[in-house]
Amino acid sequence: MTPTHHANPIPNILTGLRLLAGVVMFLILAGAAPQGIPMLSQYLSPDDQFRFGRTAFFIFVVAASTDWVDGFLARRWHATTRWGAIL
Repeated sequence: MTPTHHANPIPNILTGLRLLAGVVMFLILAGAAPQGIPMLSQYLSPDDQFRFGRTAFFIFVVAASTDWVDGFLARRWHATTRWGAIL
């Protein structure tokens, strides 16, 4: 029986969380748009729309940072995968 090499899942978990953050960011931006989500957008004040935009920007910055971190960790721990390289 030959030993199998299992890659560390942390870089792939970060990639999955980044994909989820992209969906959340899209929903926040759609909610902040004047004609975005009908049941939400019409009830938001300009201040609320600004807060939504700021929150989406914060999510983007965090997600972009994890892109660098997961690539760095995958290379350092020799945990690169085909899926991680594609994403």
